[in-house]
Amino acid sequence: MDIVSLSISLVLYVIGIIAFFVFREKYVLKSWRTLLIWIGFLFHTLAIIFRIIHDGGLPLSYSYGIFMTLSWAILLAGLFISSNIKMRMLFVILVCIAFSLILIALHLSKTPQLSGQSIQGFW
Repeated sequence: MDIVSLSISLVLYVIGIIAFFVFREKYVLKSWRTLLIWIGFLFHTLAIIFRIIHDGGLPLSYSYGIFMTLSWAILLAGLFISSNIKMRMLFVILVCIAFSLILIALHLSKTPQLSGQSIQGFW
C-alpha cells in the first residue's frame, strides 16, 4: 500500500512541477500547482505511515525507507519555502530532488536490503 501511495505522490509532483513552468502568469492555476504538491505530500505522508505500521517503527533501517523519509523531509522544507514568493525556484528544485529520491526509493523497494548491506555492496 505504501508503494501505491508513493506512486500517486510521484505523479502529483510531476504534474505540479510541469504546471509550475507552464502556468507562470495565471494566478488561479498558480494555486492549483501548489495544491497538487500538497496533495502529493499527503500521499507521501500516508506512505510513510503505512511503512511505520508495517515495520513497527520509523523506516530508517533499509535504503527504501531512508530515501522515502529523506524525500519527505526535503519536501516539507520546500513547502515551507513555497510561501516566500522570492524563493519559488528553490521550491521547484527541492521538489525535483525529492522526486529523484522517490524514484530511487521505488527502485530500491524491489530489492529490500538493510542500509549497511547496500552501502557495503556499493563500495
